[in-house]
Amino acid sequence: MKLLPFKDYVFSPNADMIMDKGVFIGTKNYFYFLPSKTESYSFNTITTSEFSFKGKNIEEAIVEIISKAESLDDLDQTLLSMTKIFPETVFYKIDDLSAFKVFAGFFGSGVSVRLEGKKLWTPFVTKLGKDKKQIKEFYSQHQKIK
Repeated sequence: MKLLPFKDYVFSPNADMIMDKGVFIGTKNYFYFLPSKTESYSFNTITTSEFSFKGKNIEEAIVEIISKAESLDDLDQTLLSMTKIFPETVFYKIDDLSAFKVFAGFFGSGVSVRLEGKKLWTPFVTKLGKDKKQIKEFYSQHQKIK
């Protein structure tokens, strides 16, 4: 069965995570961020790294992975297994969070998480792109949303 966007998963190909650019994928069980470009600063040096996966840019690779997934569990397992060969992947299991927020306003969008046992919010994705309102709606009924 083919997975349906905004019903089974959400996908933002132009997401930001603080200073990194990449792809955000969200399911009812996980948040994933796969960077396509990162920048790091050290003293007077800026280092930029660009990533690909199996010879494709990150967006194309993720679109292919989603199209080949036979179920939501299959998609989650494939993305989780990618962390071994693509360690730059950042993910959160939603059940392991105490809460999360999804912002989708005129002045910005993003996802913030509160880790179990912590009082402060941690920004996860700081820009969701043009589908930010649909992403917010996707999570609007989740039990961990604040």
